[in-house]
Amino acid sequence: MNAFEFNIGFFGTIAAFVLVGYILYRISVIVLPFQTTLILRFGKCVERIEAPGIYFRPSLFIPGIRRLDVSRKYDYVRMSDLHVNDRDGTTLRVDLWLEFRVVNAETSVFGIESWREALGNRVLHSLMNTAGSKRLESILSERSLISREILDEVREEAKGWGVSIEQLWIQDVRLLPEISKQFFDRVAAQIELRKARLEEEGRIRVQLLQADTERKVADLQGRAKSMQPLAVGRAYQRLGGQPKVLKAFEKLYQLSLLQPGKVVTFLGFGGSEMRATDALMIPDSETPETVSRPSGNHHAHS
Repeated sequence: MNAFEFNIGFFGTIAAFVLVGYILYRISVIVLPFQTTLILRFGKCVERIEAPGIYFRPSLFIPGIRRLDVSRKYDYVRMSDLHVNDRDGTTLRVDLWLEFRVVNAETSVFGIESWREALGNRVLHSLMNTAGSKRLESILSERSLISREILDEVREEAKGWGVSIEQLWIQDVRLLPEISKQFFDRVAAQIELRKARLEEEGRIRVQLLQADTERKVADLQGRAKSMQPLAVGRAYQRLGGQPKVLKAFEKLYQLSLLQPGKVVTFLGFGGSEMRATDALMIPDSETPETVSRPSGNHHAHS
């Protein structure tokens, strides 16, 4: 065997392996988890394989027969910057998050031309209808409710496409810059109006409370003043049964009326020895605060 014959045999073996490998590749169908493989004959599905594994289909060598792999994994799409209007005509920019998966591969391929495009259009249409029936305040505060309404509408229609919508929610709602400025200016004005109203109501309540307090205080003071003479009368009535105590009380009461530093008291002088007129004639430098004698009556002058 010469070198030429050896080369022919070697390359022939390699070509045979390559040919066998190509044939096995063409007739084998590898199905991965969460995947469906459709065998199509001239565009019509003749077999559907869903269980993971390796399958041999020699018919794939026949012209017009081909395979189509359809993923059944969970997928998602973020629909950003969708422009819709609320009931008042205010333009909103909405971001949506959508999670879905294919549950019927054959229906998703043959039931509709492009279910992804149809799904996007259906979601946008449902969002426009739902937002167009609500005011801006409701859209901002009821995003979860609106998301459920859109999900229920889209999920029912997507079943006919072989697609299951798992989750749908509104991620963000924004206004156009010029509309946003007008909106915040309006909100600021409403806040200032509410603040002024609360302050005015607070001042009125404080004045009412102060007036009511003064009325109650005046009422209580009037009651106290009206009760004082009655209490004094009852005290004098009780003292009337004890003449000595009553006389001592009157004497102490007279003394309590004297103001220290402004009253000069003369003790020990008789009624004819010193009179009030004589006391006024005494100079201030010579007037003692108190001049005492052993006995006698006293006079006081202020």
